Amino acid sequence: MRLVADIGGTNARIALARQQEIVPETEKSFRNDDFDGFVDLARHYLFQVGSPEVAELVVAVAGPVWETHAKLTNRDWHFDISTLSRDLGIASAVLINDLTALGHALPGLGPKQLVPIHRPAGVGGPQRQSLVVGIGTGFNVCPVLHTGDTVQCLQAEFGHVSLPQQLLDESPLVEQFRSVEECFSGRGYRSFLDAGGTEALYASLVGHLARELVLAFMPTAGLYFNGGVARAILTSEGRNEFIESYAKPFSLSGDLSAPVFLIDDDYAALTGCARVQTNRLD
Repeated sequence: MRLVADIGGTNARIALARQQEIVPETEKSFRNDDFDGFVDLARHYLFQVGSPEVAELVVAVAGPVWETHAKLTNRDWHFDISTLSRDLGIASAVLINDLTALGHALPGLGPKQLVPIHRPAGVGGPQRQSLVVGIGTGFNVCPVLHTGDTVQCLQAEFGHVSLPQQLLDESPLVEQFRSVEECFSGRGYRSFLDAGGTEALYASLVGHLARELVLAFMPTAGLYFNGGVARAILTSEGRNEFIESYAKPFSLSGDLSAPVFLIDDDYAALTGCARVQTNRLD
């Protein structure tokens, strides 16, 4: 039995998994404010589900992850493999980034979990590279490489990259932001609207950013958006402005088109945690 957890800046989702599949009806969601830390939360969950014998732990964290420890970006929660194993009595523990978990989940996501946003005509050829894009409490991406039955997820901190000049040229309201995450996150979204920006213009900016991501990562198998801000933009009328900005042809020769999807499953990262091999950290 494996305990899997997806710890965001505001909420935590936890479930049990066996043989790379989530055990039905074990998924639960909690508010982080109600707990002192992850160990407190995990103990509460395990008590709720009958204190099962758990041998493995995989935790997806919304923040930077090093080999043996991690920290939430927007909350003072720290994670250490040896401490987690000791305090929870679990033999094997692995920490991964939350977008890495979504990357591992991609091959198992079906039509009920994905909302098609844009499907360019004529997209073909090898489709081995994908990109998960998280726009929620913070911002980051995870490049995903599919090789046969193997999924490799690469780490990135793209939210700390400076805003591309093209985005700065689109609106003077963007000049208040320095990094991608400052603009494209929950707090950036609110600041943009408070400064007089519109949802339509913000959606257009997300489309321009998506074009930059296509050039940077060439995700021919698709861009997969996730997070509260992404969902708010791509399920609203702003979706049309996003597509209009995103679908403009590139000046480079060759077809760089990539389909766009919205991950519409709050527990998708748990599926990825269930599929991660516990002897590897990618």
